[in-house]
Amino acid sequence: MSLRSSRLLAVACVLIVGTACSAGPEDGPRGSPSASLPAPVLDQPPSVPVTTFGGAAAWTEQDGPFSELSHAEIRGDVLLVDGVGDKGGAEGVAVVDAGTGAPRWSVGALDELPGGDGALLYQVDKPTAVISSGDEWWPVVEYYRQAGDDHAERGLAVLSADDGSVVRTVPVVKAAPESEPEYTIANWRAGGTSAVVVAAPSATEDEGTVRTVGIDLLEGAVTWEREGQEGIDPATIAGGVVIGRAAGNGDDKQATAAYDLRSGEPKWSLADRYPSSYVDENRTPVAAGVLAVYVTDDAGVVGVALVDTVSGEELTRVKMASGCASDAAGEFLACGISVDDTSDRRLLTVSADGEPKVSGKAVEAGQVAGAFAGRTVVSGGSSALNLYDAAGNPRGEGPRGRLLAISEGHLVVATGGGYSVFALD
Repeated sequence: MSLRSSRLLAVACVLIVGTACSAGPEDGPRGSPSASLPAPVLDQPPSVPVTTFGGAAAWTEQDGPFSELSHAEIRGDVLLVDGVGDKGGAEGVAVVDAGTGAPRWSVGALDELPGGDGALLYQVDKPTAVISSGDEWWPVVEYYRQAGDDHAERGLAVLSADDGSVVRTVPVVKAAPESEPEYTIANWRAGGTSAVVVAAPSATEDEGTVRTVGIDLLEGAVTWEREGQEGIDPATIAGGVVIGRAAGNGDDKQATAAYDLRSGEPKWSLADRYPSSYVDENRTPVAAGVLAVYVTDDAGVVGVALVDTVSGEELTRVKMASGCASDAAGEFLACGISVDDTSDRRLLTVSADGEPKVSGKAVEAGQVAGAFAGRTVVSGGSSALNLYDAAGNPRGEGPRGRLLAISEGHLVVATGGGYSVFALD
């Protein structure tokens, strides 16, 4: 019997009858599931260095382009930030020096994109996306282009990371006379080198059909299109699939599903497996081919299921304790879990091998706020931010603030009405 089979059998026994049962000769006191733990235990010395936070912030909102940040992403020696406040217009997007906050470029919402032939940056109502190929990366934003009194053309614009100029625009909604129904972009997600966009009539009384479109952003070409409600409301792109809410299920039953990124064909759905399942559209934890999905059971209890992104297979399921997060590289995922309905908190993690593990040590109570390079960030405990490796070994204590982004070199936290950026060692 394989390790995965034995683990799943043991977990199934726990979930169904609440007691342990034999999974075969591979059972053992270490590295095996138990009646109270949903995956093998990882009990080992520290696997990553301690992260040291400087005593003072390297820079704050006084030095950056925005008064507040709604989103930040660290890319080497720069930050890609979405900001609000009175310093760069009502809202906008910018790339700034990670060490000083000095802007390399910025564009305000509703302002013309440089080199975009009249394309304007649409409101920044979701985190600016990033696509990448090798060492190169490009921010992706939503744009619109107005032509007289006609309904605006709408689509996605790929920007240069160096200066913010438009590399290419990909129209999804074409300009149309006022006499025709107006279309808007209802939702979109980008990742890898692709994007999935949902276009819909802007008003419920307008006639028209919802369109779901797959785009190759490097080529600037539409690769597939689906019409009607059989599409997907995208939340994230990972491992050759787009994952989100299956369209047409109604508000009374949310169902997570996956579609093939190249063809737009359905891959799997959780509609028949759980009474309800959903992913966080603003922070969808996925790493090493594993997705964290919030699910409910027949009693309405909310939990977290770890699901294979390609097959939809459930790897394990736990009662939700304190959220999940994954790193920007898609290599490490962590969830906070309770043990035996007590205050004892552990980490349920997934690393490069794609196999869930439970930390051998308990961690500080609090919310899982982020993950990076084999480390989990827990906030809300005795200190503001606590770092742990996958085994639960403490790996550093950070400053107070709501985590926006973290890497091995920098930390960005929201602090009251502003934000602070720290250099890490």
